[in-house]
Amino acid sequence: MTQDLEELVQYIRQTLPQSKQMRHMAVDDAAKVVTFEWQSRRFAVQLSLRTFEMKGTKLFITGASGLLQDLLARKASNREVIGEVVKTIQEIEGRLRDHPDQAMELLQSVKRTLEKRIPNRTAAKKTEAVAQR
Repeated sequence: MTQDLEELVQYIRQTLPQSKQMRHMAVDDAAKVVTFEWQSRRFAVQLSLRTFEMKGTKLFITGASGLLQDLLARKASNREVIGEVVKTIQEIEGRLRDHPDQAMELLQSVKRTLEKRIPNRTAAKKTEAVAQR
């Protein structure tokens, strides 16, 4: 999640594909949202990353707003996980010399975390090969 609306504006610009297609981005301090047009739709995003589609002056939860919210939330989650992985790897480096067993246990936890986040390409290739038979 973001701390303020200006940070949210930057986060949205960095996260959305084809961000150059965004139009009329505005910060609404009273409502605590960022509004913009993208892909011929108008959206409002709160600091919590809850996303709504705007039709006139009304807010709706639509398929498009749900997908956009998922994209924003997933990127935020990935950033947090990567930050924790980096911290853990630094801790592993510190323990490697004096406590190699503890360092290896931490390394295994990093490996498990990354395996959950990154699809197993080997399993996907095996499934594809079976399907082609």
